[in-house]
Amino acid sequence: MLVLEIDDLFIKIAQGEFKGGIIKLEKGAIFRRDDLDLNIFKNIFKSSIQKKENIICAIPRGKISISYYTFPTKDPKEITEMTKFNALKQLPDSKGDIVFSHSILNVNAQGQSKVMLAVGRKNLIKERYLQLLKDVKIEPYVTINSIPLANIFTAKGLGKECFLVIDVDSKATNICVVDKEKLIFSREVDKGAGKFIGNEVVLELWLIEIERSVAAYQKENLGSDIKKCYISGVELPDSVRKILSEKLSLEVEYIPLNKLVDFSQGEIKSYAESVKLSSVSFTKVAGLLTLQKAPEINLTSLETLQKKVSVQKCRTNLIISSYLFIALFGFIGTIGWEFYYRRAYINDLENTIVSMKKKIDILERKKRIVDLTLDLIRNESSFLNVIKDLGLAIPSDVKLQTLDYKGDRISIGGISSTLDSIYDFSDKLRKSPIIIKVEDLKVRETGGDKRSFTLQASLKVYDKK
Repeated sequence: MLVLEIDDLFIKIAQGEFKGGIIKLEKGAIFRRDDLDLNIFKNIFKSSIQKKENIICAIPRGKISISYYTFPTKDPKEITEMTKFNALKQLPDSKGDIVFSHSILNVNAQGQSKVMLAVGRKNLIKERYLQLLKDVKIEPYVTINSIPLANIFTAKGLGKECFLVIDVDSKATNICVVDKEKLIFSREVDKGAGKFIGNEVVLELWLIEIERSVAAYQKENLGSDIKKCYISGVELPDSVRKILSEKLSLEVEYIPLNKLVDFSQGEIKSYAESVKLSSVSFTKVAGLLTLQKAPEINLTSLETLQKKVSVQKCRTNLIISSYLFIALFGFIGTIGWEFYYRRAYINDLENTIVSMKKKIDILERKKRIVDLTLDLIRNESSFLNVIKDLGLAIPSDVKLQTLDYKGDRISIGGISSTLDSIYDFSDKLRKSPIIIKVEDLKVRETGGDKRSFTLQASLKVYDKK
C-alpha cells in the first residue's frame, strides 16, 4: 500500500502494510516541494499505478475548517443533509468550490448526534496540494493529516483512555484528542520545531496555543477528560516537555516512530538536501497505512469519486443484472428518492424558520439598540471595552487591518494564514460579553498562504432599569 502526506514544505511517502494491529513500513521518502526530482517521484508510484491501487493522501489540518454540531436525529441520511446545509452556510459565496465530510462522534440517549464537520475549498486543495500529482496521473483519496495521527496511536493500543497527541513537525504542530479509539478533536498550530526550538519567545507562544487548544476541546464538551499527553514527531528537549506537563497538568511522554511502526526491514530516505530525518515528523504519513479503505473524513472531490466509481463499474459484468434490477424495482426506488428529497426540503425549511425567528428577535430589540447607542455616546469607556475584548479574542496568526466602530455596530477586516484561526476569532467574538451577534463573515484567498476576511458584529443590548 502506498500513501503520501503533502504539506507546505515537504512531500512524504510511505509504503507498507497494516496487519494484525502492526504497521510494517517497507519504504519511506521525503521530498522538498520546491526541489522535486520528478523522475524519482514517478518511479515510486509506478508499481501502484500499474496495479491500480487506491492511494490515500493527507493534507494539512490547518487548511480545513472543522466545527461541531448537535443534530436532533441519528438517521445517517438526515445527518448528511444537515451537514451539507451547514457546510454551505460556512462558505456561502463558493457553492461550486467546496468539499466537505463529517464524522458522527456519538449519539446520546435522546437520539441526538454529535457530529464533526470538515469543510474546505476544492480549488485550494487541488491547486495547492494535488496539482503536484497531475504529472504522475494519480487521483488519490484525500483526508486531513489528523486522521492518521489518531489512528497510529490507537493501532498501538493506546486508545483505552482519552488522551492528547501533539505531533511536532518542522513548520507546524498537529494537536488531536482521541477518546474511545476515535478522533474527536483536532487543531493545527502554525509553529513547528524549526520555529520554536531555541527561540524562547516563539516557544512561549507555542505553549499558549497548546493550552488554548486543550481549553477549546473542554468547552466543546466532546468527550471524557484528558488523562495523558503523548508527543510524536520531532523529539523535544526534556525542559520543554517538563514545562508542557506543568501547564497542562498531565503526564507527558514522547513516543518515537520506531515504537509506533515496525521498519526493522525498511528504511526512510531523504531526497531533500540538508534536511535531517530527525527534524521532520513521519508519524502522520505512516499512520495512513492503517486506512484499509476510503477515510472517514473523505475530502475527495465529487468529480474524482465519480471517476473512481466509473472505473470500478467498467470492470464488472453486471450491466444486464443492473437493468433488470431497475426494471423490477424502479418504481419503489422512485418513491424512496421522492421521500428522501422531501425530507431534505423539510429540514431546510425548518432551518429557515429558525433563522427568521432570530431576525424577528433583532427587530424587537431596535428600541434598546437606540438606548445603547446613547449610552455609548455618553460613556467613552465603552470604546475601550470593545478594544480590550478584541485584543483578548485575536489568535496569534490573525492580524487586523481595519476597524469601523459606529454606535452598536463594528466592522472588522484582517488577514490570516489559516481558516481555522479566522473561525476561532469569530467564535471568540460571539462569546464576548459585549457582542450579541457576529454576521456577514466573508473569507477570500489573497495569494500565497494568506486569506483576508471581513465581518460585522452587533454590540450586546442591555435592558435599561
